[in-house]
Formats: sequence, structure tokens, C-alpha cells
Amino acid sequence: MLMIYLVSINIITFIIYGYDKLQAIRNSKRIKEKTLIVLVIFGGHIGAILAMIICHHKINKPKFVWGIPILFLIEFLLLKFCIN
Repeated sequence: MLMIYLVSINIITFIIYGYDKLQAIRNSKRIKEKTLIVLVIFGGHIGAILAMIICHHKINKPKFVWGIPILFLIEFLLLKFCIN
């Protein structure tokens, strides 16, 4: 069940980051950065990182370049601590 959730949240995160990039190119209404970060907090780390690499999105924003890996590390350590 956890695996299905993680795959789903990462696919959703990737799509939303990609959509936001498309909206940025079109100069249209964007997704709030807070929403993008919340998706990461809920487990969308891999989707966000892949979207940043593939779509070249948010790569000049330190809170994304550094924040997403740091959030991933914190959540990984918390999960590891809670399981043990």
C-alpha cells in the first residue's frame, strides 16, 4: 500500500511540476511554490527532482535545489528512526 502511495504521489508531483513549467513558458497562471513544496513534503521527492532535471524547472531557486534533497534526507531519517 505504501509503495502505491509513493509511486502515485511522485507521478502527480512530476506532472504538476511539468505543468507549472509549461505555464511559466506560456506566461500563464502558475502553481504556487508552497503547493510544489507541500507535494515534496508528502513524499513527492523523486517526482520533483526528476521534473527539475528533465524540465529544467526551479533549478535556479535555492529553496528547491537545496530544500528538496534536505527534506528528503530529513524524512528518510525520521522514517528510519521510527521503524527501528
